[in-house]
Amino acid sequence: MKNAGAVQKGPTDFARSPAPAGRRSNPPYVPKAASHGIVRRLPDALAGTRKSIIVTLWTAAGLFLLACGQSPVAEMKFPEGTVQHVVYAEEIQWQPCPPNLPSGCEIAVLEGSPRRPELFTVRFRVGEGFVMPPHSHPRHERVTVLTGSMAVAFGLDGTRESATEFGPGDYYVNAPGATHTVWADTTSVIQITGIGPWEARFVQSSTK
Repeated sequence: MKNAGAVQKGPTDFARSPAPAGRRSNPPYVPKAASHGIVRRLPDALAGTRKSIIVTLWTAAGLFLLACGQSPVAEMKFPEGTVQHVVYAEEIQWQPCPPNLPSGCEIAVLEGSPRRPELFTVRFRVGEGFVMPPHSHPRHERVTVLTGSMAVAFGLDGTRESATEFGPGDYYVNAPGATHTVWADTTSVIQITGIGPWEARFVQSSTK
C-alpha cells in the first residue's frame, strides 16, 4: 500500500573481494578513515589509547558543531507533519542534463539539491554509446548502477579496454579529484549520492 501516512513526494528541487569472473578490476579505492596525524605520531607505548583518542576527538568535534547550531552535513528538512520523503519510480521527472555535460543524458533529482552545500541523491539516464570524457569531482562520488552497465577507467588517458565494468546492483565510490572516464555501452540508469555543490571538472586528454 503506497499511501501509509503523511509523506512528502519528491523531487524536492531541480536545478578485497575479488572481481566477479569476466570483469576487469582496478585496485579498489580504500578510504583513509581515521588517518589523523596526531594519532599516527603517538608512541607505541600509547597504542592502546588510540581508539579512545579518536572517539574523543570526533565527539568533541560533534559537540562543537551542535553548540554552534550546525550539522556536519546539511540534510533535507521534512515539512511539518510529514515523516517520509517518497519518489515513486513511475513518477520520476526526467529533465535534460546541464549543458556542460555530453548530450544523450537526462537527470532526475530525488533528494536535496546538487547545487547547494547539502546531501543530495540524483539519477542519470544515458543512452547507448554515451561517454563522459576525462573529469573529476571535488567530493566523493557514490554510484549505484540500477540498469544497463557502466565502465570506468582512471587517468587522463584511460581506455575502454582498461576500464572496470559495473552492472545492475553494483556500487562504487570514486575518490575526490580522481580523473576518470565513463562509458555506457547500452541505455543505463545510475544513482549518485553526494554532497553539493556538485561539479564535473573536465580535463583535456594528453593524447588530443
